[in-house]
Amino acid sequence: MSNYKIEEVDFSSLDTNTHISIITAEFNAEYTQALTQINEDFLKEKWFYNIDIYQVPGALEIPGLSHKILKNKKTDLIL
Repeated sequence: MSNYKIEEVDFSSLDTNTHISIITAEFNAEYTQALTQINEDFLKEKWFYNIDIYQVPGALEIPGLSHKILKNKKTDLIL
């Protein structure tokens, strides 16, 4: 069995005005919605509030939406 170390990362040097987009597939919503909520809560805990959440039908649509968002320069980071 592998040994994993969880280390706290210091986010204080990052710009909290960073525009973050979270893309979630609707397929397996029980899991994907929970992961989206966990990520959103974590980001807000670290003072990142400029968050957009997008939903697509399945995982195959995620790259297309990512490309569209980046092409329109509407975000700094995609999860």
